[in-house]
Formats: sequence, C-alpha cells, structure tokens
Amino acid sequence: MKSLLLFLTYCFIFALQAYAQNGSDKEFDNLIGPVQNLRVERALINSESGECVEGRRLRSTFDAYDIKGKLITTNRNRFDADNPEDRLRHYPFGDGPVVVARVNVAPFGTLTGTYIYSYNGPGRQSEWICLRPDGSTEQRVVFSFNFDGRLDEETTYDSDLQIDSRTTYSYDDRGNEVERTDIEKDGSIINVLSFQYEFDRTGNWVKKVMTRKRPNDGQMRVEAVAVYYRTITYY
Repeated sequence: MKSLLLFLTYCFIFALQAYAQNGSDKEFDNLIGPVQNLRVERALINSESGECVEGRRLRSTFDAYDIKGKLITTNRNRFDADNPEDRLRHYPFGDGPVVVARVNVAPFGTLTGTYIYSYNGPGRQSEWICLRPDGSTEQRVVFSFNFDGRLDEETTYDSDLQIDSRTTYSYDDRGNEVERTDIEKDGSIINVLSFQYEFDRTGNWVKKVMTRKRPNDGQMRVEAVAVYYRTITYY
C-alpha cells in the first residue's frame, strides 16, 4: 500500500511539472484556441431600488498573446514579457527563481519592509510573506492547489502566525471559477461569491455574472454585484 501511495504521489508531481513546463500563458489563463487579443470590461450592478440595473461598462484589462500563447503585452500592471521576474509573478512557467525577495525602501533610504514570494515545483506561488524592517513577520499567506493545479485554498496568517482568514475556491469542469468563499478565523462565512458564464463557440466565456451572498440579520443575503464581458479575437 505504501508503495502504491508513493507511486501515485510521484505521478501527481510529474503531471504537474509537465503541465508547468509545456503550458503557455494562454493556458494558464484558461483560454482555449488561438487567442490573439482579450479585452475585459466590467459593469457594476445597482440593486438599491429593488431592481438590478447594470451600469456603464468600463474597460478593466487588455491582454495580447502571440501565436504560441505567450503573453506579449498587458495593461494589468507593470509587465515586461522578457523579464524573468515579471513573468514569474504573472505566469510561473519555465525557469525562474524559487524565491523572489523584494525590498521596499522609503524615499530617504529607510527600509519599510521586505516581501518574499515562494514558488513550488510546478511553478505556482505557494507562499507570500511580508516582513517588518526588524525581520519579524507581519503577514503570511499560504496557497494550496487541487489536482488540476488550480488554486484551492488561500490561508492568511497574522503576525503571531495564527490563522486570520481563509478563502476557498471551486471550479466547473471547464476550469472556470464558480464559487469563492471567504471565511473568518472563527469559521464563520464572511461572504460567498458565485459566478455564472456564457460561452462563445470556441468554449471561452464571454460573459460572467458575479453574485454575492453575505450574512444579514441571521440570513444570507443574495445580491448581483457585477457583470464582466470579454471580447476575444483569434488568429
């Protein structure tokens, strides 16, 4: 039995490593087909009047991929497609350092903190630590993953390394996130985000409706929060 468990563990690690080595940025973003450009717009929903009214669409992100699925430009934040550290923070495929440390310094040279990002064998970010100037831990976040390599749980620890909160994730059979649950340290649920999708003929989602459930007078109040639209062009 022990030999079988070791064999299954080895197969699991090997499968994840192969996925990390052979995957592309496009696949990491759960996109299907020869995607060239991806534009995302978001519209907030106002339900104060008792009816859900969709607001004006605002562009959220724009990404462009080459024919092999490599991200070549994005407006999400600073990103250099050829910079190993930038690529590692966005898309942890290929060779890169297992630990990335970033030091924050005030304008006059005073150290304000250090951030350490750690990655596991398949290249997924496994831990994030914020250190104070004296080296003590201010906050620690640990990430765990399911068999498919998708984020399964995110656990946040306080400065005493006690659990402060947790977030769990679940997905549909296409790999799209369908539910995200935020949990307090005492086990109570803060809120639950749910996602419903509409897809194009290729199988990529083009519309996502996000609803939220959160405690209200002893009951879970459900409200629509936002709608996301994706415009996808293909090679």
